[in-house]
Amino acid sequence: MNDSTKNRIAELREKIDAVDAELLSALNRRAGLVIEMGRIKQQQQARILDSERETLLMARLLELNRGPLKDEMVQRLFQSIIETLKQLQSAPPE
Repeated sequence: MNDSTKNRIAELREKIDAVDAELLSALNRRAGLVIEMGRIKQQQQARILDSERETLLMARLLELNRGPLKDEMVQRLFQSIIETLKQLQSAPPE
């Protein structure tokens, strides 16, 4: 591998690291909102899980997707995020 290629790879890795930090920050912001919603729903004795909302969310995300991620990839990623954050929403208030 020549120096030019090594430098380009290093640049791309730095950019990926920056995007990863942004993603983590966004996920933690989303988690905070999910926790707040869970508290409100628990106070109101409302159902925590809303499968209709999940369906609408996924449809909206797929409509927004312009690639290069395939729709199936977007679905898998967000389903994992949703399932993970459900644990926070269902947790008893601290």
